[in-house]
Formats: sequence, C-alpha cells, structure tokens
Amino acid sequence: MGFEKVLDDIKREGKLEGKREIAKRMIDLEIDSTLIAAATGFTPEEVEELRNRLP
Repeated sequence: MGFEKVLDDIKREGKLEGKREIAKRMIDLEIDSTLIAAATGFTPEEVEELRNRLP
C-alpha cells in the first residue's frame, strides 16, 4: 500500500466521521431521517441505524 493510498484512506475516513457527527447533531435536533439522508448522503436506513445506536 503506497503512501498516497494511505493518505486517501485517512481523508475518506475523516470525511465519513464528519458526516456522522453532523448526522448525530441533526438527530439530536429531531430532524427527519429523510432530510438527514439528503444532507449527508447517507441512506435513510443508515440514518436510522445511527439513530438507534445513540443513547
């Protein structure tokens, strides 16, 4: 695995984590899963899975 590949993977994971944090905040604001999906690029099912994992 080359250095650039590792950097790309790190960037991709960082972006995904940022989208998760935004989705969590939107869930806390009780925004509809469909709107969260549209804003983050997640599927509504992924949003619901995240919603179910939150305390």
